[in-house]
Amino acid sequence: MQLSTVSAEEVSQITRSCNPTTCPLDPIPSAMLQTISPDLLPFITTVINGSLTSGHVPAAFKKARVIPILKKPALDPSDISNYRPVSILSFLSKILERVVCNQLPDYLMQNNLHDPNQSGFKAAHSTETALLAVTEKLHAA
Repeated sequence: MQLSTVSAEEVSQITRSCNPTTCPLDPIPSAMLQTISPDLLPFITTVINGSLTSGHVPAAFKKARVIPILKKPALDPSDISNYRPVSILSFLSKILERVVCNQLPDYLMQNNLHDPNQSGFKAAHSTETALLAVTEKLHAA
């Protein structure tokens, strides 16, 4: 799978749109990184594009802080099965994730990897779209 490199402007746009929640593993707080991103933008873009062209995710991007979150407030907090893990990722890994997420639908369409019957995770499609397709097939039968 080959993804396209991105421009500094696209990286800047993604950086500004990200929620500035800081991961304890980030060396620079996310809000500060967003503020100083114009100065660091060429370096961030180089790291992101290097990852895209090599197909390799930097080891630092793979680290996460995992926090247990109670599934529902009414559940017994002393029972460990009532928790779900939430991974807090580094800010730069979120930027790379968004870049890939932005390019993935086009890649899937260009390479005919999208199931034409899929409705989930597809723009302008929902369970109602899937239900309509099934209903139409039943009426046609």
